[in-house]
Amino acid sequence: MTDDIRYLDIYELCVATPDSHAERLYEETKKLLEDHCTSIKKVNNRLENLFIEFFLFSIQEIADSDQDMLGVYVKYWTEYSMGARYLNLLYGYRLDV
Repeated sequence: MTDDIRYLDIYELCVATPDSHAERLYEETKKLLEDHCTSIKKVNNRLENLFIEFFLFSIQEIADSDQDMLGVYVKYWTEYSMGARYLNLLYGYRLDV
């Protein structure tokens, strides 16, 4: 019932006379979504840079190490997969519909 009331409120704003608020409502919603997408893109870029640094460091360690490549790969894969599991536990609820 409350969702119906919210839609009705928005409708009332859009058809208000003598001045409709439809254009302002649209522009504010558009700005909110653009700002949100911009902030997500910034976070994604930072994460991407961190992953690149991590993997470059891993490759350099393999090159500089006397360890076998598979052992170093397993070490980093274990760290990565554990981090991915923790992120899933923290934010997985957001994917539930």
